[in-house]
Amino acid sequence: MNIIKSDSPKKMRKSLKFKNHLLSLIDLKIILNSILLLIHIINYLLYNLQIFLYEL
Repeated sequence: MNIIKSDSPKKMRKSLKFKNHLLSLIDLKIILNSILLLIHIINYLLYNLQIFLYEL
């Protein structure tokens, strides 16, 4: 079993920090996408409601 050793603890911390930053960016992207999706769904429902009310 090979154990991968980093050059130094400082370097390891830096890479961890970078990974956390990347993860937070991905989380942010997911949150923004879900908000956009929600807006689209609401927009679609309102549009259908408008058509429905217009036909009454």
